[in-house]
This record gives sequence, C-alpha cells and structure tokens, in this order.
Amino acid sequence: MKKYHKHDQTTMAAWAADCAERVLPLFEAAYPEDDRPRNAIEACRTWVRTGVF
Repeated sequence: MKKYHKHDQTTMAAWAADCAERVLPLFEAAYPEDDRPRNAIEACRTWVRTGVF
C-alpha cells in the first residue's frame, strides 16, 4: 500500500474541492436549501490552508 505524504493529501484535497465547486451551482439549483456540499467544500479548503479539520 502506498503511503501518502501531507503534501500529496493537500494537493488531492484542493483538486477535489475544485472539482466539486464546478458542479456546485447545478446541485444548488436543484436543492437550494441544502448547504452541506458548500460547507464540505469550505471545510476541505480550510483543512488545506490550515491543517485543521
């Protein structure tokens, strides 16, 4: 099993947040009251910036 380094993890997390953010408007149009995806993306970006989750 490959062991990932912190830099690899933050790079993948930032990429995942970017991908999710691209389709967020579609989700929010269908479910305008559900803020969980937006909150999850923000939590991911916060973790990438600060290391705190």
